Amino acid sequence: MTSQQQFKPSPFLFANVWSRIFHSWISQLFDTSHRQKTLHLTDLYDLLPEYESIKLTENLENNWFDEIKHHPRKPNLFRATIRTIRSKPFLLGSLLIPQRIGILTQPLLIISLMRFFEPCSTMSIQYACFLAILSMLAALCSSFFHHRFYFSIYTYGMQMRVAYHGLVYRKVRINI
Repeated sequence: MTSQQQFKPSPFLFANVWSRIFHSWISQLFDTSHRQKTLHLTDLYDLLPEYESIKLTENLENNWFDEIKHHPRKPNLFRATIRTIRSKPFLLGSLLIPQRIGILTQPLLIISLMRFFEPCSTMSIQYACFLAILSMLAALCSSFFHHRFYFSIYTYGMQMRVAYHGLVYRKVRINI
């Protein structure tokens, strides 16, 4: 694809909350791939604005120059990185709380459900069904938060990798 040709805008920009959560905004690309048996460059979507290398690199570079300005004797790339990513990945750690709660409660619910199958059990069928449904919901909740967390963390990692590569490229280009 030449530089004059444009990619299609990403459907993520126009997707609703549920479509973003369950990644159904990309189903059109899967359908195209299934029909054509291959994807062409014209089938792909444009980058989202938060993934553009110029913005990511400039943000990291500005934080690096601020770091050099504030700590001229011993600048630290880690501090510049923390200032670049801010607290987003650390706040994502809060997604692990319901995930861990789901992981911990599921075996407890199954243990309670096993009492239904003991001889002479006084547990009602409704309560046993309630425990079974809660166990399934705990597994779904745990899985949902697990995937949300890792998708977001991988996205931030990709953004930082792109920013670092951009810095290295600029450094090499300046030194040549």
